[in-house]
Amino acid sequence: MNSIIEIERCFTQEELDYLMPLLKKWTRNEPEIIIWFNTYQISACSNQTPCKLCDSGEKEALIQYIKHIEFNGFS
Repeated sequence: MNSIIEIERCFTQEELDYLMPLLKKWTRNEPEIIIWFNTYQISACSNQTPCKLCDSGEKEALIQYIKHIEFNGFS
């Protein structure tokens, strides 16, 4: 994914209202969110990136992972 717009297309508005403030808090800017989506491997999701999870229809696993981390879970 090469833009925030591409990332946003994967989610409903309700999901974006939850995710984007967290991702903006965890990163410094939108380009870093894009980098994170494309490169961060989530061990709990078979080392898939957020981008790969979205592309394969597994966005719910990504949302659950983010919720887990938000509430001080381990990655």
